[in-house]
Amino acid sequence: MTDVEKNLFARNNKIIEVIMKEMQEKCPNAIDLIGIGGSFCNGDIYEKSDLDLVIIYNNDRAKCLDKCFIIEDVGFDVYTQDWGRFEVMAEYNHPYVTKLFDLNVVYSRNEEVLQKYKLYQNRVKSNMDNTELVNKHIGEHFIKVLSSVNSLQNASNIGIAYRKLASIIKEIEFILFMVNRTYVKRGTKRVPEEIANLQLLPQDFLPIYNEIVNCKTLEEIQNKVLMLVSPIKNLLDSMDISYELTEENKNSLAKRAINATDLPGTYEEIYSNWKNKMYHAIDINSTYLSFVTMSSCQEFYDEMADEFDIPRIELLSNYSPDDLKGNAIAFDNALSEWKKLYDMFGLEIQYYSNLEEFENLSKGNDRDGSKKI
Repeated sequence: MTDVEKNLFARNNKIIEVIMKEMQEKCPNAIDLIGIGGSFCNGDIYEKSDLDLVIIYNNDRAKCLDKCFIIEDVGFDVYTQDWGRFEVMAEYNHPYVTKLFDLNVVYSRNEEVLQKYKLYQNRVKSNMDNTELVNKHIGEHFIKVLSSVNSLQNASNIGIAYRKLASIIKEIEFILFMVNRTYVKRGTKRVPEEIANLQLLPQDFLPIYNEIVNCKTLEEIQNKVLMLVSPIKNLLDSMDISYELTEENKNSLAKRAINATDLPGTYEEIYSNWKNKMYHAIDINSTYLSFVTMSSCQEFYDEMADEFDIPRIELLSNYSPDDLKGNAIAFDNALSEWKKLYDMFGLEIQYYSNLEEFENLSKGNDRDGSKKI
């Protein structure tokens, strides 16, 4: 183990200690299970890897443990969830079920909890073997692909086109993992590698898939997407997987004004989920990671703008396959725009300059840790 890895594991242990201490003080017996997923479970870590914790509760009193914060230059989002999280995963309607297969359990309330977790593991395995169920879900994902393709052909600008492209790539990746009855094992940046190693792939699919994030014009995206989707359609047809594109019924909901209670944790969550991935994409020269990271963050901004009466942040409009550093700068600029909402309500970012500051939480210090960054 390298010194960097030792320091990261020590940091993680301290964070878990803080959470466990808070649990005992604020909501004893409300947590059923705590597990480590992500890079610290699969071993694919680097110096900016954050801690991906799964915290399952039996009583919503445990939600007092929820927090988003930044230590030095790494963001963390700690959220508790009920068993419904595993309930949904066990249905296997998408391939991001990693935490039912690969989870390092560091705390369980009792043996019954572990047995309950194993029941969900067995259920997802059973559903993965259920051809009728899996094919139904695959068909649903392909309907989303076709819907996005239709929208893409009518797109009026590059930002909308990149949004639709991102949706198409994601749904096709879901389809391919599910056709192969497997799941995403190593996280976002490794998805192309995992796709390339799948046994069942359409002929001539990989070259287009590997290059499509390099598209620079609206016309190029529209043409390449058709080349990407066609072999997927042929594969599903050969497997007699049914799909039918119907007119979508959309309900327009009135947007509501955003207030101070809607915002806490959002900046820290954006930082945690996407910021370091943008710069890691530069380090490993991954156009794919840069694109899907921007796309995922754009989806967050769009969801917030759809719900609240706030300016829509255009991140993907600034995407360039030839300028990964420029993409990261565009991400930072968008994050600065989001921070203006914090400033509007006088909210501070939960930031700790080092691990020791964060550890004050475990010593009964009620200081919120907020600082300007």
